[in-house]
Amino acid sequence: MKALILYSSFTGTCRYYANCYKTALEQSGFTVDKLNASTPETRATCLKKIAPAHEYDVVGFGSSIAMGGFQNGFKDFVERDLSDDYLRGKRVFTFCTANATCEGAGVVGTNLVKRGGQFFYHGFWPSTLNWPPLAGQKGLLLSKADLDIPRRHGEELVQRLEQGVVTSPPSVPASFKVMSHLGVSAKMLGKLGLGRVTVDPTRCIGCGKCVRTCPTGAMRMGPTHVAEKGAGCHGCFACFNACPSQAITKRFADPDKCPQFQFNDTYIKMVQTADLPEKKRLSKTEWDALKARVKAKK
Repeated sequence: MKALILYSSFTGTCRYYANCYKTALEQSGFTVDKLNASTPETRATCLKKIAPAHEYDVVGFGSSIAMGGFQNGFKDFVERDLSDDYLRGKRVFTFCTANATCEGAGVVGTNLVKRGGQFFYHGFWPSTLNWPPLAGQKGLLLSKADLDIPRRHGEELVQRLEQGVVTSPPSVPASFKVMSHLGVSAKMLGKLGLGRVTVDPTRCIGCGKCVRTCPTGAMRMGPTHVAEKGAGCHGCFACFNACPSQAITKRFADPDKCPQFQFNDTYIKMVQTADLPEKKRLSKTEWDALKARVKAKK
């Protein structure tokens, strides 16, 4: 048995989520191909790397959330570029990491079903809290208990699969349908300024993470090796979340209060080993203190 997991991740939370599903499926006897489809370049690579459709029994799609729905570039990739052969008759599932809601995830799930997929599971992990109106809160980062949620979801997915469950995708709220019918999208909201980001050249260290993370290719490196925002920005804040030096700011957010982080093995270890209660969400001060300790040990 073989499974395919395609995902889009800004900070790495969705990658961690995908890894948990991969581990659970492998433990149940599956061979799993897990591929990153976050940017135009990685999506093109995915189409070259994935095995022929007839080899897969289960196909999953995961995305971080932008403006209430699956990140636009990834959504278009799933709906337009991926052949129906990868869905027709397959067991399909979706999952998303989010800052507030996952209401738009149902749009992708509905598309999978229309194209012949047998939908059996949707996972939602409210993992990112550094977004308005939560930006003013002190405790913004994940707690130890939060890290266990994706692992439990992986176990639930395998149980549903073994039980042969077929269900409906997440429902799409009427408000979301009305906005879509009127042509309101993340791209439009970004143009209206709701997704506006700016680059502080005095903070930019020229690492290029924002450029590599941008799902539309709007971020670029300028002639002085300082990041610049060009045409095509959808206001998804991928660059904001990826920036390690807090050089990118977004509307309503203070970079000195909203911690930006890359969710990787180092981050996970820092949270798990912190001398804090299980459900304690790390504050900006505590996060900076943990980072300082790690750097001091190197």
